[in-house]
Amino acid sequence: MFYATDKFLDENSAVLGTVPALVAATLEFQANIKALEAATEKQVIDITGFAKDKAEAEDAM
Repeated sequence: MFYATDKFLDENSAVLGTVPALVAATLEFQANIKALEAATEKQVIDITGFAKDKAEAEDAM
């Protein structure tokens, strides 16, 4: 949903750019989107091989 809002803001930047409060809100909104994307990247990790390592550790015990 917020990507659609961001697209709308980009498409109408000429009109919205005349209102300083909307310009500031748009910049803050876009910064928040980038922060959400960065947080998502940190949470998504590659877990390939964890089960194999766990099984090998259990066998070693």
